[in-house]
Amino acid sequence: MQFVEKGRLDLNTDVRTLVPEFPDKGTPITVQDYTVGDLSEYAAAIIHGKLLQKETWSLVSTVKATSDGKPTPLGLGFFVDGTGRQLRLAHDGSQEKSKTRMVIYPMQRSGVVVTSNSENVNPGEFTTAVFGALSQTK
Repeated sequence: MQFVEKGRLDLNTDVRTLVPEFPDKGTPITVQDYTVGDLSEYAAAIIHGKLLQKETWSLVSTVKATSDGKPTPLGLGFFVDGTGRQLRLAHDGSQEKSKTRMVIYPMQRSGVVVTSNSENVNPGEFTTAVFGALSQTK
């Protein structure tokens, strides 16, 4: 939302103005118009190293500290935990009547996106259940 606050982006601006690598589907993709398919493609692009430059990847996948040195669970745009093969990136979003969660295990080359048309749902419970089921099939 910093881009919105600084006037660099409004909620109806095509996000490809900031991320030109994002797939062009012939119509603008605005912050309000993301679909599960769009977010899945975004996750896949991260997993396959097609979206982020090395320096940006480091900012995304490394937890940051507060100005007084206290650790946080946050990298650039994602909650970050685990290391190596267990590195997990997660991002939540919500607005009135909807919630979304994207979880990526980039070193395992897997990710799950859950969206709900209810603000009373915890999509994290669903991503956890999906990864639990997937781990039992390996």
